Amino acid sequence: MRFKVIMPCIIMFSLLSSSAVGNVNFDNFHTPTINPGESGELCFTIENNYNKTMENVYLTVEIYKYSTEEESKNVNEISNPPAFEMGTGQKILRGPDSIPVNTNLQVSLKISTSEQTPQGTYLVKMKINFKFSGAAYMMESIGYFSEEEMMKYQLNTTNLPSECSGIIPETSFTVREPIPLWPLYVLIGATVFFGFLAAVFYMQDKGKIPKLKR
Repeated sequence: MRFKVIMPCIIMFSLLSSSAVGNVNFDNFHTPTINPGESGELCFTIENNYNKTMENVYLTVEIYKYSTEEESKNVNEISNPPAFEMGTGQKILRGPDSIPVNTNLQVSLKISTSEQTPQGTYLVKMKINFKFSGAAYMMESIGYFSEEEMMKYQLNTTNLPSECSGIIPETSFTVREPIPLWPLYVLIGATVFFGFLAAVFYMQDKGKIPKLKR
């Protein structure tokens, strides 16, 4: 029940993130749907809209929440969770990078699963640290907020956690077995067949083709 209250806050904060961040833009998200036992790539870009280069850029990406329609758990509470192939389990640190003015940093992270990985949606939180004009900045998504901090920020969007310079988006991906296609093919075949029969009987009634002999 508590997750049903927090989840709308996560969505709302993610929508507000572009205005909170200002000159750092996360965009072009590709959120994969992964079959259990296979892997997929989580991709996005980070754009520098400052008037100088962003230096010593470190990006932290972490799979932290598992969710279905029935339940929600922290990812460390489930067995065989998905993991980053280049990282420490559910957490990966990338850097240092530099992002020149008005350019994008392309980020592509490969996620692996096992056949026993629970099917559902996995939330991914992010944090970025960088230097600009000699000053250090840190921006993070609301997955790093405590519930108390979420409520405070909801009431006052300038009330950010200490040392946080802005809010960046969260993302997600899904682990799910593919839906079987054979029922669709059967339905299409049946529709075509009965449509053909309907056309034949209609033309017989109009006398355009000979009636079938009994």
